[in-house]
Amino acid sequence: PACTSVASWIPPYFVRADVLATRLERVFRLTNWTMFLAAAAAVVVVAVQVTAWPHLTWIVAGEVLLLVLLVAAPLVSRRLRVLDRWISYRFLAERLRSGYFLALAGAGDRAGEHREPPGYLSDPTEVWIKRALEEITARRPEVRLGPADVVPLRDYLSEHWIGAQVRYHEGTARRQGAWDSRLFAATGVLFLITAVAAFLHLLGWGEHHGDPTEFGLLLIVLSICVPAIGAAVHGIRTQSEFRRHCQRYERMAGLLRQLGADMSRADSIPVIHEIAADAEQLMRAENSDWFGVMRFHDVELIT
Repeated sequence: PACTSVASWIPPYFVRADVLATRLERVFRLTNWTMFLAAAAAVVVVAVQVTAWPHLTWIVAGEVLLLVLLVAAPLVSRRLRVLDRWISYRFLAERLRSGYFLALAGAGDRAGEHREPPGYLSDPTEVWIKRALEEITARRPEVRLGPADVVPLRDYLSEHWIGAQVRYHEGTARRQGAWDSRLFAATGVLFLITAVAAFLHLLGWGEHHGDPTEFGLLLIVLSICVPAIGAAVHGIRTQSEFRRHCQRYERMAGLLRQLGADMSRADSIPVIHEIAADAEQLMRAENSDWFGVMRFHDVELIT
């Protein structure tokens, strides 16, 4: 009965916050990547038009559209508060996730015992997070546990809460590291292409009696466009901070792994409460740190 009451308490709130956070994250990532790629595409359009079709000036309309996109995208994103809403919903979802397992263990904040949040809620626009947590916590059901619940409870928390978070952080660290490696390699390849094109142009390849051939025009286009594309790739890699997040997730996985080992050895309800409180504090600190870092990574105008 206790498990049933907890299961019917928080999941609806968590699922809604998680879905909204995931949706807004996709919109933010797509907008951010589009900004960098649109800036590079504008350079490509002009370079191709000037070198290949100098008389077809209407092609420049493509550059104008891309420049309009570069101006409109950050304005719309900030108007809709995509970044603020994403990180707020994600933070709320993670707090609710921990709240479910704490309630199941009979530990953590209860109605009327909600602690003051740390500095991440100092911004008055995020006061609604505190209100939401207080209102949801006020509906928390009571869970009574006895000695017979120690083994199943510790195993459940170890596997489905701490263990699941370890697997998530390990998997996310691998994905973040893979993206960082791919974009780093792509930047190196683009630099090599630029260097080869410039060297061949210096040697006079692609010229016939002082006039550029089609191959020569290709070298010119590559010399102009590839650095712009490389800058876009580097900008995406820098803005997304894949390497930094990879290291953070790896560190978090290691800390959680130790707590999971402690939880699997817990031999009483008070010990389970203590380890659960440590796990929740660790996750809350990490979420707060992530919240503070990401709020300054909004979509910016790129020129």
